[in-house]
Amino acid sequence: MEKQKESAFIKSNSDQRTFTINHVHAFVNDEGDYGNPAGVVVLDPKAVFPLQNQTMINVAKQVGYPETAFVQICGNFSSTFDVDVRFATPVSANGFCGHATVATFGFLLNSKLVPTNSVLRMRTTVLGENYNGPQLTIMAIKCNKDFVEMEQKLPIFHAVKDLSILKERIANSLNLPISSFYETIEIVNTGGKDAIVALKQKSVLDGVKLTQEVCEMISEVSKTYNIVGYHLFTLDSLIYDNTPNDSNTISVTVKDVRNFAPLEDIPEEAATGSACGAMACFIVNHILTPVLEAKPSKITNNEVHIKFTFEQGRIFGCPSVIFSHIVYDKARKIFISVKVSGRSQESPAKRSIVVV
Repeated sequence: MEKQKESAFIKSNSDQRTFTINHVHAFVNDEGDYGNPAGVVVLDPKAVFPLQNQTMINVAKQVGYPETAFVQICGNFSSTFDVDVRFATPVSANGFCGHATVATFGFLLNSKLVPTNSVLRMRTTVLGENYNGPQLTIMAIKCNKDFVEMEQKLPIFHAVKDLSILKERIANSLNLPISSFYETIEIVNTGGKDAIVALKQKSVLDGVKLTQEVCEMISEVSKTYNIVGYHLFTLDSLIYDNTPNDSNTISVTVKDVRNFAPLEDIPEEAATGSACGAMACFIVNHILTPVLEAKPSKITNNEVHIKFTFEQGRIFGCPSVIFSHIVYDKARKIFISVKVSGRSQESPAKRSIVVV
């Protein structure tokens, strides 16, 4: 009886819309488990796009995941992009989301809505250097049977008037002493702005408890510096080659990464794509530079490939795996490309209906 009443109400209210939510986990492990859930909404090619921000937020709020992606496949062969995507959290719709991108294109591949072994052009929004609001951009998304790889924007290292004050405010928000931090903190952006925070010891990071008070303080710092949140790792969980191999490649593993974004109503995420791309660039700039400079002189190619494996989400029982491939020119000290990739898996629930 309740379902009949609800159905009648929906039909009588022309302002309401029904959305099909596909449930997909991004950055799952080798067995297809864990990962970070995202909602994926595929809209009709003829529908008005993008939706109003508040509509997307209302849908995302009902879905309840950290991010929901709204997707429209372009039917115009002369277009400069193939797929149009926007993202929303339960409280905002203003930027880029890496894990929801992997979820989106993994779903499109699995549903045969895009071709396998292809490179697609995704139009979406990112946060720029000098403008607080979102800006349209085109990203290359490589799709194959097992992986989705996104070529993110080259890193922006945002200028902060006094980094010591930023470090102090972050330390206070986490109830940690300054002495537990690595010497440098930086706000890095490969699509979304995050404070990249390095601590010295895993035990210290494991001990951070996200109480309501801590979340409120993190949110306050995030507002002040116009960032999404904090992306954290520890020096004793960072493993890397001391010298590049014969193919100019360095392998790096970063274990036990944590991400806090309570300002977006996401206290902690199991896997983050854009933030891991930014973290990779931070590690190259501040930690791997001596390794790059010590590269054997007999190797004349200055482009070094740094391949990262990030493990995130262990602290709350959801170990997820994110990959990043950085190409760095050590002679010119510039980034050539930043790519982030991972696997996805549809949730057993697969899909649901949301009415807003």
